[in-house]
Amino acid sequence: NEISLEPGQTFDLAADLGEDCASANTSFTSGNPISATVGANGKITALKPGRAVITVKTYNGKSAVCVVTVSEPVG
Repeated sequence: NEISLEPGQTFDLAADLGEDCASANTSFTSGNPISATVGANGKITALKPGRAVITVKTYNGKSAVCVVTVSEPVG
């Protein structure tokens, strides 16, 4: 899973991944919080140009990653 955002844009990763991520026991972490952060509810916020690997761990031990590329706006 890979997405591209511009600084200031957001993306709801939990909604994109479905019901497994609706649990309170799901955790989200960003490998590069300077470029993109992710809240406990799965909302990604793009901050500065760069790449961040968002890791999702579900209550039943499953995990997945989403690579977020933050780019400067074109034009």
